[in-house]
Amino acid sequence: MLAVRIASIEIHNLKNVGYGRVDLLNDKYSSSVLGLYGQNGSGKTTLIKAISILKTLMCGRSLKPAIAALIKQDKPSAKLTFEFLLSELYTYKKRYSVTYSFEIVPEETLNPDDGKKIIRTNVINEILKYKEFKASSDYDSDISRRFRLILNTGRKEIATKEIIKLLRRETSQDKYDLDAIRVLSQAEGRSFAFNFRIGQILLNNAEDPEKQLIMESLLFFAHRSLYSIENEEFNLISTDILMVHLKKGIDEKQSYSAIPILLNSEVEVPEIFVNDFESILESLNVVLGAIIPGMSIITERISKTTDKEGLPFCRLAVYSQRGNAKVALQHESEGIKKIISILQLLIYAYNSKNITIAIDELDAGIFEYLLGEILSIFSSTGKGQLIFTSHNLRPLETMDKLFIAFTTINENKRYVRPTRIKKNNNLRSTYYRDIEVSYGQDAFYEAADSAKIQIAFSKAGRMNRSENETRKA
Repeated sequence: MLAVRIASIEIHNLKNVGYGRVDLLNDKYSSSVLGLYGQNGSGKTTLIKAISILKTLMCGRSLKPAIAALIKQDKPSAKLTFEFLLSELYTYKKRYSVTYSFEIVPEETLNPDDGKKIIRTNVINEILKYKEFKASSDYDSDISRRFRLILNTGRKEIATKEIIKLLRRETSQDKYDLDAIRVLSQAEGRSFAFNFRIGQILLNNAEDPEKQLIMESLLFFAHRSLYSIENEEFNLISTDILMVHLKKGIDEKQSYSAIPILLNSEVEVPEIFVNDFESILESLNVVLGAIIPGMSIITERISKTTDKEGLPFCRLAVYSQRGNAKVALQHESEGIKKIISILQLLIYAYNSKNITIAIDELDAGIFEYLLGEILSIFSSTGKGQLIFTSHNLRPLETMDKLFIAFTTINENKRYVRPTRIKKNNNLRSTYYRDIEVSYGQDAFYEAADSAKIQIAFSKAGRMNRSENETRKA
């Protein structure tokens, strides 16, 4: 199996992004970090949403109908293109560059349950292709010029003759129709290329070990190594639900996804996982105690229970502890609860090149100096990939400019890298200066008139007073 890293992301017509592209790799550091900065509504969250869509499709799941509403209003479809770098797991020798692109389109249909019109999200025009690096080199220039096609669902013949022959031979054995699978995948908002049945056929293709290795690596990456954490997940904290991301082993195939911890009660963990759960928390405490001195997470086994299928579960109470003081986790600050929820993933991404984490608004609720220190350490000595959005500018002072990108007010050129930054320049100060002096369609900030804001506040206040007086009358 090979390590997988996202090399670039290209977005067409998703939410408020007409076109945007970001390249994520650099040759200076072993880590791959991207911090995306910009004003509200300028395309930062769209980048994280694109990664969430990617994970959903590569895991063989259906896109929710609501995804169709994210397509730019005046456009018939949105297109996403991802480039991946596949390299040796324990070295940095490059093996393949893989490109996966697809379009999502809305389709109006009838709900089979009540006959009412609904909008669903279809996936069309998938292309999965790759290039090979020369075995003796680590340099990008030594990559083959021609792509080798794996699948293209936009064509009548969706792949090379060899792959089509393989797919038809394998699907016919189980009385599956290849074209029917393609149509059904599109209609269900699923990927054809990563459809479970198609993926297993390519994965077990001993006749073509190259494509077999690529599919094995991509599927492992999607299911076990790619995490996209959107704001909706952090919003659960305000409802006393904390999603703690726990992963067993850095590169092991066995892992756990997000475990919900009810902050006003106990968490139920399958009995066979209790020891692993507690040992994972111990490793988390090693880092937690370093970044928040004296703090640790402890558990108490309350009782045993069973679920509806009769499987045994253990009910645990979860607390934070400083010295001898033990506090229910629900009473901790939003920032600490957020750190706890993502810390184990950050630990694994720091130690493994085969982990990619995308986090929206990483800075929310976290002390800015601490945030800057964590990101500085991760970017300079980490091994994995971290993609995040932020409003807090402290990391601009602690991270290399190679790890930073900005949004612009130009919806057709949403993402740009900082340029003309000298070694002794303070990137944060430079960014502030560019906000103040830049103009035109590629400016970083669409300036608001402070006088107009003041007048608007006053006008709104008068309108509220007038409404209240009318009600009293």
